[in-house]
Amino acid sequence: MTQVDKEITNLLALEGYQTSKYIALKIRMSERTVSRHLDELIKQRTIKMVAVQNPVLCGFKAWSKIGIRIEPGYLEKVAQILVKYPEVYFVAYSLGRFDIIIGTHFDTINRLTHFMSNELTSIEGINSSETLILASPRKYYSFRWPNPETSGKNTITADNKNYLLDNLSREIIEIMKSDANIPISTISSKLGVNEKVIQKRIKRMLADNIFTIQVVLNPKILENQVWATIGIMVNKRDAQTVIDSILNCTEIYLASVSLGRFNVVTAGHFFNMDLLNEFVTHKLTSIDGIGSIETFIHNKPLKYHNTPLFNFESATGTEKLPISKKRIRKK
Repeated sequence: MTQVDKEITNLLALEGYQTSKYIALKIRMSERTVSRHLDELIKQRTIKMVAVQNPVLCGFKAWSKIGIRIEPGYLEKVAQILVKYPEVYFVAYSLGRFDIIIGTHFDTINRLTHFMSNELTSIEGINSSETLILASPRKYYSFRWPNPETSGKNTITADNKNYLLDNLSREIIEIMKSDANIPISTISSKLGVNEKVIQKRIKRMLADNIFTIQVVLNPKILENQVWATIGIMVNKRDAQTVIDSILNCTEIYLASVSLGRFNVVTAGHFFNMDLLNEFVTHKLTSIDGIGSIETFIHNKPLKYHNTPLFNFESATGTEKLPISKKRIRKK
């Protein structure tokens, strides 16, 4: 990768999808140069654009991080099973207390309970598991929710306008969850719907914050990245106040008050171990009221943004694209 490639991928990893014009201004390059590098990064399978749903507006009311201990010899088999669950958006091998850590979104607490008590326990090779309920999510990638103690609202429903996705919207999102760079003509062909209708629907959902475009970096190429889930025990200060102190850290893509072993759970990806060490040993320890911190380093992420990382796919086609080429402007 060239230096320009690194600057582009670093920016996209931290800020999600951005237009070529925005990237060009940030890294002080011409828009044409940025577009050329973006095309090459996608062609070489270094990056991939994917649609990430707003879990609140899409009705997911039960979030969790689950640490799983695996019997010897079953690690890969169990991981491959977990990756296939649509409600499991994140799967990674982990160092420390757990062998695998997963992230889940379920529409009801009953569905989460059934998954924990029936489905997980039926998977051969799982020794034990520990569930951290994310009771008050504040950040999930580019989505943010207010502090319920200052806004007077529960964050899990604060922005919920009871947005009802019809079948067409759901089908579009499902396709774009695998590849947001897919040509609109391809979506139109798959669904049997006019291209203008598809384009209009995508723009409307983006404007309504139903989904956002995020960037997945190919872990086989970008091997120096460090992924981690961090559990925090709060002694003196309110857990929401601690989250307020880390909410703007660009490396953190998830932050929530938690029920279980920790008061607060965060997750992030860092470009090297030094940056993770800086965040944990300097940023977090400088926040008043934090009693203890436990870091779970993910030595091999297997699923991220609902994208299986062990089977990283290339972008589709070379015609005008709805996202990276034919830019959809956010209102």
